[in-house]
Amino acid sequence: MFNFLKKTLYNKYRKKFLKELDYKLIYESYKKYTQNLLVQTPDYIEFEKFDNLLISIIIPVFNQYDLTMKCLQSIKNNTPDLSYEIIITDDCSTDETKNIENKVKNITVIKNENNLGFLKNCNKGASIAKGKYIYLLNNDTQLMPNAINELYNLFEQKKDAGAIGSKLIYPNGKLQGAGSIIKRQGKTQSIGHNENPLEKQYNTVREVHYSCGASLMIKADLWKKLNGFDEIFAPAYYEETDLCLRIIENGFKIYYQPASEVIHYTNCTYSDNAFSLMRTNRKKFLKRWKNKFKSLNINI
Repeated sequence: MFNFLKKTLYNKYRKKFLKELDYKLIYESYKKYTQNLLVQTPDYIEFEKFDNLLISIIIPVFNQYDLTMKCLQSIKNNTPDLSYEIIITDDCSTDETKNIENKVKNITVIKNENNLGFLKNCNKGASIAKGKYIYLLNNDTQLMPNAINELYNLFEQKKDAGAIGSKLIYPNGKLQGAGSIIKRQGKTQSIGHNENPLEKQYNTVREVHYSCGASLMIKADLWKKLNGFDEIFAPAYYEETDLCLRIIENGFKIYYQPASEVIHYTNCTYSDNAFSLMRTNRKKFLKRWKNKFKSLNINI
């Protein structure tokens, strides 16, 4: 009996040790990989000017010039063989962002007279989009190779897709989220938060309740039909959750695409009052959706 217990305990802790060892080795390798992809702030960027636009990339900005320039450089470096336009909505920036038109060629910059906030900036940028797909992208992100291409490719495969989101990764190499789910009382949760982004369960295409708006591609005709983000959620939080449910309500699905990897710094704009905004908008979200979850096949 003693030998049996000893063997059982040995096997248990051996597996645990190997799992932790494996995780550490993979994580350290992946961390180096992601950090090697992070770009330096460029002095000047020139984008190609495309006809017959496929993707409209909408980037709302307020200051954070360095982050925005790195984001733009990552788009140029990692988006081959697609026609796209970039629309920046500048929400009254006071740093070098106000001169970004002199630093980046062949983009569209909308300059607000008054501060509108994240949500209304997305809507404003998307209102002039010419692409077949609208791609919402935070400026505190950097794309990894083919991140946009992989979202588009999945739309080509999944004709029932209304919106598709990326795998979001923290700069330290850990997973921010592999899609998101809605929980009781309207609370939300990023799938796999702070886990190893290379684990199998986070590397399979699947349906999700919604996907983070930091990197989210949507059919443009569907965006227009639904009038984009509902401005009752301005300035931010729960807007993409609400939009994704409205997409599902219209007969489409929300997918997570792990092959689209995006490094996300997170909460660089609304960190000071994020929890207050979340609480306020959660109440609005619940009022609209709490009696519809079952009919939308959202089990909470």
